[in-house]
Amino acid sequence: MDSSLPPPCLWTVMQAIPAPPDDTASGVPAIEAEAAGRQRVAPLARALAEGASPNTESDREVLALMAAGQWGTYLSEAIRGNDYFAAVILLEGGADANDLHALAATAHSPLLEFAELLAKNGADFSFVDREGLNFAHCAAQANNPLVFNWIAKKDTASLLMRSLAGKTPLDEFDEQDSSEVAQSVFFCLKNGLLDPNEPVSGVPAYFCLMDFFYGGDLPHEVEQEKAATALFLELARKNALAETVNGESVVALALREQPHRARKLGRHWALAQQAALEDGLPGGCVSRKPKAL
Repeated sequence: MDSSLPPPCLWTVMQAIPAPPDDTASGVPAIEAEAAGRQRVAPLARALAEGASPNTESDREVLALMAAGQWGTYLSEAIRGNDYFAAVILLEGGADANDLHALAATAHSPLLEFAELLAKNGADFSFVDREGLNFAHCAAQANNPLVFNWIAKKDTASLLMRSLAGKTPLDEFDEQDSSEVAQSVFFCLKNGLLDPNEPVSGVPAYFCLMDFFYGGDLPHEVEQEKAATALFLELARKNALAETVNGESVVALALREQPHRARKLGRHWALAQQAALEDGLPGGCVSRKPKAL
């Protein structure tokens, strides 16, 4: 390499790299084989070898785009573009795994591999931004139960942290898409990561299991729905059926005030009746409908 020449601008190089392939059958981005992926992003590796910086502080053009909200960092743009091997090459070339742009993009990504890649390269997922939001908050805001469940198991304490707005991560899920929060509540309760009575958007966490409704298009979804309903009923008996407010059980009171959840539970009932021993759940926990319900 001629040392008198300035290093190439990674922004230009990355714009010219072909996009990674998509798995059109599933609609989920695909990660190609390593040899093919590294070959596709070879121009990026060459630019780094020739002295280009993997971080953005040296590129005024990129900093201007970032200031205008039109671009992130090199690493965050690779993640947003679902380009796994571009992210690998950037990290191998010295990109900062703790770049907040990259961490935020990871919270929104449909590929869990980016979170695992950043963790492997020393990323600190315990960050809190100036609004008091942690990584779990960001994953919930993105309605991303896949990444949320990953960080919930890795950093359970983060589930109870409140933002400056007073919200826990589970409070941040979009209330209009309640099946997403139900998936993560189910995961946390099943794995013992969350107190069943911990408030989530104003109701005990296990109440969110009543929103675990897919429609039963796929066999594994039906099985998850059965298990979620069975777990709700088990926790309802243990946590709330004995509690009363003015003589009415807490569960019955909540179902009366939230009829949409009562309707969903009714739709689940036939599935719940079929639930056997799954994931350590008592097989008899749905054998009969509690009077309170």
